[in-house]
Amino acid sequence: MAIQELPSRIFAAGDEPTGERVNSYHKAKSIGNIMDALDEGERNYLRSSPFGKLIATAEKPSLSGSFGHYIITRLLKVNKKHEIWILFAGRPIRISLREFAIVTGLPCGRYPKRLKKKKRNPVKEKPYWPDLFGNLKVCSVDLATKMLKKRTVADRTTRLKYACLAITGAVFCPTNHRSKIVFDHVELIRDLDEFFLYPWGRLGFEMLIASIKTKDEVALAQSTVAVKDGEDEEVDIDDTVQSGGGVEGNLVQEPVMDTDRIAPKTNPRSEVHKLGLSPGHAREIDEECKADVFSIIPDDPNVSTENMDLDWSDDEEDPKVDYVVQLIGEGFQFRKEMFKGGMTQAELVKM
Repeated sequence: MAIQELPSRIFAAGDEPTGERVNSYHKAKSIGNIMDALDEGERNYLRSSPFGKLIATAEKPSLSGSFGHYIITRLLKVNKKHEIWILFAGRPIRISLREFAIVTGLPCGRYPKRLKKKKRNPVKEKPYWPDLFGNLKVCSVDLATKMLKKRTVADRTTRLKYACLAITGAVFCPTNHRSKIVFDHVELIRDLDEFFLYPWGRLGFEMLIASIKTKDEVALAQSTVAVKDGEDEEVDIDDTVQSGGGVEGNLVQEPVMDTDRIAPKTNPRSEVHKLGLSPGHAREIDEECKADVFSIIPDDPNVSTENMDLDWSDDEEDPKVDYVVQLIGEGFQFRKEMFKGGMTQAELVKM
């Protein structure tokens, strides 16, 4: 079978930078702190909401930032504005809005159109911020969490709104390590049901991908790379060595897993024993192509994406990506040497 041109590497094989870590603005512990500040009924409410899978993911042991750096230095060059492809264990792996929707369980459809003002109420609706935060001009996520923990806020609905706003501020729109409640999010939370229908997944994913896409080879080669992510990436391995999807679901059905290299971790929020995959072992799996990975993760029966409009109006065509998707559908067996090009260390030093 004649192979057409495949996407090229960002960095040449063997010349990928060996930085320290991805410096994520969002920390999984932020969600943990918020959940700890709630009572059991409030926690159960959020776990049964569209934020439930996101919360469950944050409660799992997370992988080190050094593996995050390892992953993003193995990016492939694609023209897709809202999609990235990573080469791992010799196979291309797609991370698009679809994968993000499956991994997080969040609504990822199109943004709603601005509602027209009702003719019967021509006066602009007053801001909702004072109803929740009184005279506070700014409220950090930490402050909101403290108020929940000290029960400064007693009304249950208001407490849930505080918790939701803290999650969206810390997870979907973090711009630094001192995340704040976002004013526009407050306007959306007048009605909790409508708030949960908002495409938070699209918002978080868009920020994550834009943050990665704007970094050139020099930026990616730094020892620490800052990423405004919608969610910390994690790997959760059970006895069959399978995990959720996306980056965290790439290492699956790995028949030669050396369990002696896997450090056991316990989850304080669950009695289930967890195993954490070490970055060093993942490097060996990648270099020796030992793992079977999903290039495009399969559908999750617990997450329906059928009714979600996951398209982008400004996305670009990329024949190379289309060709890769075609080969994946045909069950083609990729090899890492098929992916050429990329910047060498010598070229990087000159830059």
